[in-house]
Amino acid sequence: MTIEHTFNPSIENIHFLTSKLNEAAEGFQSVYPFGFFIKDASKQIKAGVNGCIMYGVIYVDQLWVDVDYRKRGLGRQLMEQAHLLGQKEGCSMATVCTMSFLGVEKFYESLGYKVDFVRLGYANGSSCIFLSKKLASISL
Repeated sequence: MTIEHTFNPSIENIHFLTSKLNEAAEGFQSVYPFGFFIKDASKQIKAGVNGCIMYGVIYVDQLWVDVDYRKRGLGRQLMEQAHLLGQKEGCSMATVCTMSFLGVEKFYESLGYKVDFVRLGYANGSSCIFLSKKLASISL
């Protein structure tokens, strides 16, 4: 056997891993990715959020807003969509992590997140901040 390395895995390979995780966790809620994107009139992405739903928790992996579109509430709108998706899927909690040098901890706290822990040891003395918030259940 050989180990193949890639910095940009194919969507098929990601789906393969996801399906294998779901098979191994039979009887638990599934793992599956999600994404929301805001595009301009020319269909260019100006903001987006992605992550996965994993065993009853929605995990936000990446949130990005184009520098020219910041301070317009787009990040908040995207996070609210992620939270709503998590609630619809029966998630009890939302989680996110961010890097200290990005300076966005207060943004997540304004959405109701609390710091779970901080992991030191990243480049240039930075740290990774892990946050979570409880999601209210909704009836459909």
